[in-house]
Amino acid sequence: MNRIKELRENIGLSQEKLAKNLSINLRTLQRWENDETAIRKKNAEKIANYFNVSVPYLLGYTAEIDDSNDWGKIVSISSQDPDYEAVKAGKSIFQSLTPPNSDKILENNIFEYYVNFYKDGKTKNKHNLSEEDLEKFFGEQHISHSSSKRLNNFYQALAFLEAEEAAVLSCFSLLSKEKKAAVYEILVGLISPDNK
Repeated sequence: MNRIKELRENIGLSQEKLAKNLSINLRTLQRWENDETAIRKKNAEKIANYFNVSVPYLLGYTAEIDDSNDWGKIVSISSQDPDYEAVKAGKSIFQSLTPPNSDKILENNIFEYYVNFYKDGKTKNKHNLSEEDLEKFFGEQHISHSSSKRLNNFYQALAFLEAEEAAVLSCFSLLSKEKKAAVYEILVGLISPDNK
């Protein structure tokens, strides 16, 4: 769910006033606020600039972090159905920035993460749940759904980043877990050198 209504109400604007300020049709704005239609990239950028937020935040793909001490807490929070146009655009950007078949590598990495995550969950809960419930909560259907959703969220967010950010994130996504942790520690040191 996008955050247009929330952002608009936070500054006390009516739909009519916001539509006028953005030079868009009132009915179009209402459809966007109600998630009846997808917001095209140029319009999302226009609205995000108006509210001084990122496009991924506007569209509900990420949590905005206001406190510089919280940079490591940015998480994907999208619960809505994916915007397949943005997924396709993000995947195309990813493929253009990475070696051939990197999309398959990323897909496999995410899938393997969820295989291990659900396997661990099944093991930890085998004494608390029946076999039927274990399969219901930790079965292959959940693995497939979770990994697909994570991949779609990644591609959607990638579609709205600047070229340099998309390039960095694309390369970062292909690193091993250990290398990601090492890079993260370096970045934390760059962002907040006094916090050890």
